[in-house]
Amino acid sequence: MERSTAVVDSEREIRAWGIAQARASSRLEGVDLSPGGQAVAQRYIDGEIDSDQLVQEMAKLHLG
Repeated sequence: MERSTAVVDSEREIRAWGIAQARASSRLEGVDLSPGGQAVAQRYIDGEIDSDQLVQEMAKLHLG
């Protein structure tokens, strides 16, 4: 069964919106994503990793 491109694009838009909201909130606190964090966020938007992996990779990247 072939996946619907509209569903994939819809999920991508939702993920991109969520990341944009998180970045805006962080900026209000005076913090922004590092280049490594931006790369991880893009992998999440692209569907390469799920939300649990996003959190794990961000924590590993920024907390060691």
